[in-house]
Amino acid sequence: MDRVLNASRNSSLTNVTLESCRLTYTAMDSTSSQICVTMAYGILLLLALVGNCLIVGLYYRNPGRQLRSPIHYFISNMAVSDILIAVLVIPRRIQEAYLGWSPWLIDGILGEILCRLVNFSDEVSMAVSIQSMVFIAFERFWSIMLPMSQPVITAKHSPRFIAFTWIFAISIFFRYLFTHKLVYGDKELWCKHDWQEMFGTWEELWKVDRLIFFVLFVAIPFVLLVSFYSAIIFCLYRQEKRFGHLAFQAQRTTARENKRITVMLILVVILFFIGWTPYYLYTFKHYFLPNTSKWSCVFLKNLTFTAIYLNYVNAGLNPLIYYTFNDTYRKGFRELVKHLCICKCIRFIRPRVQDNSD
Repeated sequence: MDRVLNASRNSSLTNVTLESCRLTYTAMDSTSSQICVTMAYGILLLLALVGNCLIVGLYYRNPGRQLRSPIHYFISNMAVSDILIAVLVIPRRIQEAYLGWSPWLIDGILGEILCRLVNFSDEVSMAVSIQSMVFIAFERFWSIMLPMSQPVITAKHSPRFIAFTWIFAISIFFRYLFTHKLVYGDKELWCKHDWQEMFGTWEELWKVDRLIFFVLFVAIPFVLLVSFYSAIIFCLYRQEKRFGHLAFQAQRTTARENKRITVMLILVVILFFIGWTPYYLYTFKHYFLPNTSKWSCVFLKNLTFTAIYLNYVNAGLNPLIYYTFNDTYRKGFRELVKHLCICKCIRFIRPRVQDNSD
């Protein structure tokens, strides 16, 4: 994502004041604004880290059949990618509220590694999440539309599909590990994304790169998701209309469960695209309509913060959606939290008991 911010720096502006604004347009002007941005990102970081860690912990603590379905495999996969966002990317966005988009605080080998890894993880996480949602939608489509057919995505084969999501995403964005680097200025350290040194071109190549990225991870997945879930909704509606009053209790329970799962998954997809749409509008504005000389600095800062913040909202809200719509996650979260609290109490009490016995 930082490549968008880096590319915008190269746009020529006639207004010197606005140019200086663009160089720091992720930095907030006032202390109150910085505090508000820090709180917003802090809440998001807490929700994303705690919620997604609970999902992964619940998956590994409950090896039963209920959480070994393809859907839960891919939900756990999305949770892992969102943990990367919480650990590596969101702290970087908090820093930008104070220093702007490019200054870097950590130098040396660790700083070099983090400069490359933060930007790499940002893109890979998004690609893994969208692929997981497409595989979930396809699995639901196949199960509901063709219930008597042999499933394509099974619990046994799900790890292979999960491995594919990471391998494909890493292969697409592997170049980020080489194009991002630390640059030492007179007074500041910068983490910059420089394709020119590796490929010899810049602006036109960036536009092609953005279009390819948009087609692979936004346009095609959007069409597939809309097609799959439209067919699923139509099928569920037709089944209820034709056989609802004739179905046995077990069939009605299955139908209700399918509806609840479908609603949950559709909400996750809607939240994902609501979060990413402002960012892509913002991105295309930078590349294809770069003249912002009529925009105020305050407007640019607010637009930048809104587009980037919404980009990560789904990482924090997805666990809340799972908790609200799925009984398995709701019960599992409660049991896991209770288990963690009990273990913590035992660790706290045991040394005291041993001391008293001595």
